[in-house]
Amino acid sequence: MTRRRPRARESNVPSAGRSEDGVSGESGDEGNHRAEGYDPTRRRFLRGIGASALVGTIGIGSTQVAAQTDPESFVETDGTQFVVDGEPIYFHGANNFWITDAYRGTEDRIDALFEQFEEMGINFLRTFVTCEGGDGDCYILEPYEHSEGAFETLDYIVARAADHGIRLTLILADNWDHNGGIPQYVEWIDSADHHGDFYVDENARELYRWHVEEVLTRENTITGREYREEPSIAMWELCNEPRLEGDAFGEGEDPGYEERASILEDWIEEMSGFIKEFDANHLVSTGMEGFYTREDRTEWFYNEWTGQDFVRHHSIDTIDACSFHMYPYHWNFPLEYGATWVREHVEDAHEEVGKPGYCGEFNVNRESGLEARNRYLEEWYETLDATDADAAMIWQIVLAETHDHDGFQVYRSETGDVLAEYAQATSAKSVAGSGAELAAPTSVVATTTGSSIAVDWSRVSGVAEYIVSLDGAVERTTSETSVVLEGLEADLEYEVGVTAVGTSGEETATATTTATTEGPETVGYPEWEYGTVYEEGDRVVWNEIVWEAQWYTDDEEPRFENGYAWEFVRVIGVAGIDSDSDSDSDSGSEDGDPDEPTAPADVWIDAVGESTLEVGWETVVEADSYRVYLDGELEAETTETETSITGLASGTSYEVGVRAVANGEESTLETTDASTETDGDGGSAEPPAIDGTQPVDTTGDGLSNDFTGSGSTTTTDVTVFFEHVDDPVVAEYPQYYDFTGNGQVTVTDVVELFESL
Repeated sequence: MTRRRPRARESNVPSAGRSEDGVSGESGDEGNHRAEGYDPTRRRFLRGIGASALVGTIGIGSTQVAAQTDPESFVETDGTQFVVDGEPIYFHGANNFWITDAYRGTEDRIDALFEQFEEMGINFLRTFVTCEGGDGDCYILEPYEHSEGAFETLDYIVARAADHGIRLTLILADNWDHNGGIPQYVEWIDSADHHGDFYVDENARELYRWHVEEVLTRENTITGREYREEPSIAMWELCNEPRLEGDAFGEGEDPGYEERASILEDWIEEMSGFIKEFDANHLVSTGMEGFYTREDRTEWFYNEWTGQDFVRHHSIDTIDACSFHMYPYHWNFPLEYGATWVREHVEDAHEEVGKPGYCGEFNVNRESGLEARNRYLEEWYETLDATDADAAMIWQIVLAETHDHDGFQVYRSETGDVLAEYAQATSAKSVAGSGAELAAPTSVVATTTGSSIAVDWSRVSGVAEYIVSLDGAVERTTSETSVVLEGLEADLEYEVGVTAVGTSGEETATATTTATTEGPETVGYPEWEYGTVYEEGDRVVWNEIVWEAQWYTDDEEPRFENGYAWEFVRVIGVAGIDSDSDSDSDSGSEDGDPDEPTAPADVWIDAVGESTLEVGWETVVEADSYRVYLDGELEAETTETETSITGLASGTSYEVGVRAVANGEESTLETTDASTETDGDGGSAEPPAIDGTQPVDTTGDGLSNDFTGSGSTTTTDVTVFFEHVDDPVVAEYPQYYDFTGNGQVTVTDVVELFESL
């Protein structure tokens, strides 16, 4: 087996707050959210559709998913899957509360959002039927008084969702006081004094039941059906993020975890059963964040503080699906841990509870930077796909003119490419359930330890088995969608492949990813032991995570919260972002020389001109600076993660490379290829011929759209473009084929041409 160069990749308990105080809903400045470029890779595009299937599956609009599901059929469950008419369906979803906002939920806004969702392939929307005590069209103006205006807006949402092939998850209460929520219930009810009384006080419970019954039995003024008969509604959530925290009954009045967990369990069981009495058509879930209660973990999201237990509270018979959320920013855990959080929840939902699992809210805060947001969203979506999460609803996709009041608003112009990949993946799995041609898994995710690789991949309908390979050699065949490959050599990068095999023995293309087993220099830390003395800089392994001591400690258990004795370094098997450290425990090779820093995980070209190239690259945490090379010669050194190279010859191809520099040591060189534009009008008279045919521009925009000489753009032209997108006759001529305007020719340009048909 050949050795490859490893490549690195990079209560007082917080909530996902959504305060709107002093926030206007519109900024009026669409330019604030211009496209900043985040292209899907060719490999993911290939494994998602396959060259031969390009024309049939590249479209990601909701028509592809809607075509396979009867809009008059209800969403149901079959074991661990959502199904419609007995066929599995995987949902690509989003949150949006603006459309039910008491002031901003206009019909024009709803129409514009649903049109955007349909174009983006989003077929699942999570929004609120909860607003208590507010002005305007708030759902509950006073106890036992509903606002007709609010419900007329919801009537319109329910009716228009059906027109656009969108299913709804509707939330019936809110733990937080964004728009009243449980705190408003407590304020209204004379017999209730504390947050926890919402779950135990009979007057509060009765007011909640009244609201629920009114919602279920309301007759839609547009469709003429009661909500409990509306197939565009997929699921009710009992409450947004219900908790029963240690101080829920007052300071110093904690009845203990078991009592709080039992109260939540009883409330969930009663209220979900109450819904089922009125509504036999719709699914019910909790709306929980998915916190655990585990004796072996001390982080607050694994301990007893919230009163939640993901497995216990979703095992109730009248709960149909398992809800979890993810906010590293608010919950104070590293972005790198997100994939682990997703994996354990989907696996527990499917294997422990035996029900569908879905991520109802998640996102990366804008403070982390757009590049980091898109990078981690792509990683999380890959994990959601590979573990077959049944739905994922990001918080929250909005229209371009919507103000980003909380750092979690998502704009199509900024993150559309990442979202499009997941739309493609969920659509492919859902289409496959309707008897489409056998396809390769859309995602493969590998997690490594010292001598093993755990592999997960997305389910493919109609398969007899899967073939799992390492570096092209078959390692295992299985009917499951995960394996652990053991006994591997440490500190090697492997190509992991998964091939689907049909019932007649036919094989798909192989979906691949890479994984590097950990060597002794990266994992050779001792397991943390209670009572052992650790000093600043010492590193240990605890719960499959590398931690570093921040000061002298002999009893503090490693945890994520800031200010504790331990600082997160990285998850075992997820290469990349090490914390800076001055200690000798991990600061050099055996002979005392500094370690070579990690190379940038990617280098790209942001823009090209006749004599300039704009270059960008991934951050390397330990880097002091970066050296930029042109055709192997040092061109510039900078502390930034972008630079301009000027004075270049026009119409010339270059190899651009970047090395990270730390403590005077250089990383290996990460490269990409780019070509400057030609002189004059930005192009020569015509592009080179492809397979003997001269591509031409039939639209007058300067871009060659006719690859076959037919006089117009057809699906055959798109196929030819796709098959040659990496060939020099195409890749080196962005002036003719850069349909997205980012200065390069990539698979995204193929998608852009196809969508223009």
